[in-house]
Amino acid sequence: MQKFIKLPINKKSLSSRKLVFGVGVNDADYLTQPTINGTRVRCSAYVQWTSMLQRCYSANRKVNYPAYMGGSVVDEWLTFSSFAKWHEVNYVEGYDLDKDIKFKGNKVYSPDTCLFVPHFINALLTNSKATRGEYPTGVSYHKGTGKF
Repeated sequence: MQKFIKLPINKKSLSSRKLVFGVGVNDADYLTQPTINGTRVRCSAYVQWTSMLQRCYSANRKVNYPAYMGGSVVDEWLTFSSFAKWHEVNYVEGYDLDKDIKFKGNKVYSPDTCLFVPHFINALLTNSKATRGEYPTGVSYHKGTGKF
């Protein structure tokens, strides 16, 4: 995987920016998804930020994942640079952004409610009722192996 390098924005990239999922403002002073030697390289903070906005504000996402209904992002984080500052201090490589481990049932992404957690912990605590069926959170039955 190629390391992300902050390349300065240019007039063309700046003029093509629009609201992200209708609410987010990308105010980065660098290219967040440059193509280097034919490969698109993505800024980790930008990937996390756009994924968070998608979960809360994409109509298609909510149809396919109804658990995200009612989710929102605090106004401060609707601006990329604000989220990026928090991300720089808190991000752990390969971890997931989570909003409801600190406060069970929380629906708001904010600096006070979010943290990065290992994926296996995040998956363990995910509701996923459709997948787990009658079993408690963190337990699922794999038909192929006949194991829990």
